[in-house]
Amino acid sequence: MASDLDRLKDLLFGHEKKALDALTRRLDTAESRTADVADVLPDAIDRSARHGPKLSQSLKKPLEETLTEAITRDPQRFAAALYPVMGPAIRRAIAEALKSLMASLNRAVDTSLSPTARWRARRAGLTVAEFVLRESLIFRVDEVYLIDPRSGLLIEHVRHPDTDDKDEDAISAMLSAIQEFVRDSFSDGDDRLASATIGEFTVWVCQGPFAMLAAVIRGTPPQDLRNQLDMTVERLHLTHNARLEHFDGERCEELAPELASCLRYKLRPATTSGFRLSPPLLLTALLFLAAVSYGIYDRIQRQRTLAAWNAALTDAPGIVVTASRHESRSWRRHAYYQVEGLRDPLAADPVRLAVEAGIPADRAVIHFAPYVSLEPEIVVARAGAVLKSPEGVELSLNATTLVATGEAGVSWQDKAARLGPALPGVTSVDLSGVSSSDAALYAEVVRRTVPPESVRIRVEDGVAILEGRAERDWVSRIETELGQVDGLRGHDLSDMVVVNSVELTRLRSALSDRIVAYSVGTSVARSDQLPELASDMRALLALAAAAGDPAGFTLTGLTDGSGALVANRRLRAQRAEDLIARLQTLGVPATAMRVGTREALGPGMSRRGVRITVRSESAAQ
Repeated sequence: MASDLDRLKDLLFGHEKKALDALTRRLDTAESRTADVADVLPDAIDRSARHGPKLSQSLKKPLEETLTEAITRDPQRFAAALYPVMGPAIRRAIAEALKSLMASLNRAVDTSLSPTARWRARRAGLTVAEFVLRESLIFRVDEVYLIDPRSGLLIEHVRHPDTDDKDEDAISAMLSAIQEFVRDSFSDGDDRLASATIGEFTVWVCQGPFAMLAAVIRGTPPQDLRNQLDMTVERLHLTHNARLEHFDGERCEELAPELASCLRYKLRPATTSGFRLSPPLLLTALLFLAAVSYGIYDRIQRQRTLAAWNAALTDAPGIVVTASRHESRSWRRHAYYQVEGLRDPLAADPVRLAVEAGIPADRAVIHFAPYVSLEPEIVVARAGAVLKSPEGVELSLNATTLVATGEAGVSWQDKAARLGPALPGVTSVDLSGVSSSDAALYAEVVRRTVPPESVRIRVEDGVAILEGRAERDWVSRIETELGQVDGLRGHDLSDMVVVNSVELTRLRSALSDRIVAYSVGTSVARSDQLPELASDMRALLALAAAAGDPAGFTLTGLTDGSGALVANRRLRAQRAEDLIARLQTLGVPATAMRVGTREALGPGMSRRGVRITVRSESAAQ
């Protein structure tokens, strides 16, 4: 029944239910509602604007807050967007203000200047005020730098033909650093340095979003020059905006013509006067001019002398000049030359350099603080003084490695290898170019190895050759000692005979009076002991020969005393000969063994076997 009712509901209300479910899903989905609002929002805003300012008043406050927050968070982006528009507008406003100022100045000075000045101004086609300003403004733009303010890299640079070459990249980086310093230290906002005076030069800086233009000006520049610089920056941003925004460090030579247009100059026109000086006044003027000329000449000569001394000090390794000047200390105007700075104790004598530059020794005033120089010449000189390099050894510096070449003794090489890395400016010592004489090497080898009398040592072409006999422990030790002799190219131990006295003594003791037991007749009681016995005998023979004291063995047969005397004598000889034959098959040389003829046992002793006795062949000879 329930299923029939459900089917009836589906037939009557199924379509409306599906539509209601779809509408519910649409209302519950944020994307659908957003799309619906986006469809009707433009028409709603347009209709609200036609019916009154209610919508604009409602949006005014949130839009203002949003815009203020965006500008506060990233002012540089808005400045870059408004720069091409705001620049011309500001410049036009300043131009109108200058025109007003010019008119006021013209009215102020028009009645005060002489008729000649007014006539010359009219002849030049200028107002009186413009003529006065032109006469007072003498300038020349020596150099123009275009700099990336973000990285401090130089984009392009132009200069007047007769100006000196300078380190353009260094100046560019320094200007950027000064700009950042001024902005961080003296400005609460994003203001930057616009003008600076350095001696007789004036530096004008014009800022742009992606480029900063700096002009180095000699003299007093006019205001229209800054207008031209501003327009140049704006024009560059308009025509080369993408190139400047994505500057990659490569110089932009295509911008040079734009920058060259800023290299303006203005000269003072020549003037003539009909005024004539009287003879006394002319003589006074000439004397004054001569005195001034002499003073200028004298000052120039002092500057040159000081510059020559300063250059000599600067070129000398181990001397750093931080200040230099000349002054007069008496009515005779004797010039005294003073320098300050740092000096390594091993550097050249500043007084000697002063005399060579033409300065008397008593007029050279020196204030140098001591310091340790790391210049290669000073490091090499210090190494020579500390290590006391012998004649024939030359020192040089390769980076931080002290390189020695020539011939020197082993003791000096050890000293150099030990003390060299402790010197300032030296981290390692290279002695591969130092060769040692055979005599020096021989003395060092003898000193290190302390050879016994049985060992002879000689050194030939840097190779130590050892001959003779020596204990195994000594031979093992000299392998290490010889490897530590600097300058030794190798060693030869092929003629050395190694002696093991401890083992030789042990074997002599173990084999002396050794008895090999026999059973009845010539049968060995335990033949399994013979291989070990033969091995010990062979080792003793080898060690004794190496020690220079050849050895041999005497094998004497033993009987128990029973039986006839003649039969026992024959049995003893047979037993000795049997053991010799057995040992020979086990590697013991037959020449090293012989049968003993002396009776080994006295009456009453009951042992059967063969006695082994160790004999010294050298003693027998």
